[in-house]
Amino acid sequence: LSGGPAMLSFSLGVLIAAQAAADQGPPTRPSPPPVPANEIHGVVLRPDGTPAALAKVGAIALFAVGQAPQPPFIVTADEKGAFRLETKGIKEFGLRAHLRPFAPTAAPRVSAGRRITLKLETGVTVFGDVLDATTSKPIAGAVVEASDWDVSPYAEVDPEFGMVRGKTDAKGH
Repeated sequence: LSGGPAMLSFSLGVLIAAQAAADQGPPTRPSPPPVPANEIHGVVLRPDGTPAALAKVGAIALFAVGQAPQPPFIVTADEKGAFRLETKGIKEFGLRAHLRPFAPTAAPRVSAGRRITLKLETGVTVFGDVLDATTSKPIAGAVVEASDWDVSPYAEVDPEFGMVRGKTDAKGH
């Protein structure tokens, strides 16, 4: 029994150290650096929360009455889904993110100097037939294009922005 008290004190010491570590909680991550006042920083995520590498992010400047409209611009997210926009003195933007095959997402009003997360949505499949308007017969190999109504301002910058394309089979489906 001469080793008993030493074993007890060692066990109490381990319990006290373990309790102290638990009281501190999980290690905290350092805060990201502040976003410069002339930039918008963000990340685009897939519907499952993973980074949307190479997603396209379109930005349209929001302007006040009397200000000249600015052309939209598009940036590409990096492999971690991160993007950075230089605001060029403009205070607010509307943002849209696209990555095939997902449905887009938008943030209608984002201020310069902010950090934002844009999460894409799960898309839907559209079915239909392409028929000749005169004969009503199916058209094989027809190219069908679709986009959201609000991507048209980006067409001059990138005609593929927000565009989804398909081709009909031999039965026009």
